[in-house]
Amino acid sequence: LLGSINLTCIFHYLIPALWNASLVLYFWQCRITGTLRFSDNLGKRSFLYIVIYLAIFSNVLSSIILSAYVGACLAKSFIQQRIRTKQAFFAYLNENKFFVIILVVWFISLILEANGGRSRAIGASIAHLPLYETGMEFIKVFKHINKYFAGTFIFVIAVAGIYYYKSKNLLKKKVLCNEMTILLLALLGTGMYLLLVCAKSSAGYIGRSDVIIGLFFWILLLLFSCGAYIVAYWQRIILLLPLLLLFFTVQTIYSSGDTYYAEITMGRIDPEICYQIDKDLINQIITAEQEGKTEMILVVPKGDNRDNWPHPMYMGGNISKTLHRHGIIRYPISIKIQPDTSMNETYHIPIPK
Repeated sequence: LLGSINLTCIFHYLIPALWNASLVLYFWQCRITGTLRFSDNLGKRSFLYIVIYLAIFSNVLSSIILSAYVGACLAKSFIQQRIRTKQAFFAYLNENKFFVIILVVWFISLILEANGGRSRAIGASIAHLPLYETGMEFIKVFKHINKYFAGTFIFVIAVAGIYYYKSKNLLKKKVLCNEMTILLLALLGTGMYLLLVCAKSSAGYIGRSDVIIGLFFWILLLLFSCGAYIVAYWQRIILLLPLLLLFFTVQTIYSSGDTYYAEITMGRIDPEICYQIDKDLINQIITAEQEGKTEMILVVPKGDNRDNWPHPMYMGGNISKTLHRHGIIRYPISIKIQPDTSMNETYHIPIPK
């Protein structure tokens, strides 16, 4: 879940997801509700506002984490209060105005995203969303879940359910029930949202770890909440927690002779090959600069059939500017991109069809 397909997406997808998730955990830990009472601490409140602003406008696929939590809290409160009159509804909105404002600002961000240049440039229209294809990609994600994690999840949920049924402690049962309600509502909302947004952009998006992390965040919280309930019911299990932590740490980092951390390269290409291609492209530009050229053709590997990604036809100006600013070339060069399948063959990388 902490992987991505390239360095840029670490900043544009993974970090926003972790930012939103951290904010949700802060809300949960500090029991921040729709009333937001920080006494008279204006400094703390103003800092929180900027953190929320950055979360909402970070990434359209990541901001759902915070919004789903806020929406779930509002939905649970609405159901519990059994609001049936117009007056009661407006009183409810006033009581939860902090969370309501967050959702309103989030909806505004979605409107801005929907009318942005990138939204118009990619994906299908609302009337022709490939929901079935996206759903199939979504199902594939769960087929690759680590078996130890899946087994642990089922076991913990089952044991928590047994303890919940046998327990006579109404307070602990009420706490768990409230937490499960919020988490399940947030999980459902996040899943539906990601399906729709990924269908709009590209079905393959939902299979990316830096996108699906928004859904698995809630699955992990379900696991930890049930685990905490078990510990509260049977406190002696705390003695085993360090051993369990060690076991899962080892399983995460190293198991069966293979590292579990994915290389952050496009198409999982060997990092050494990626480095060689980078050096090849840079050397072509340096050679042209040493020959005194102001224009050149940069030969790159053949990419996809849309814009030759990951070496797109529009990258010439960007790479020239970058090399110039880093002092690798003395002056900017006008670069035209020329895909060539011979480079794919030279570096043993697949040729997209």
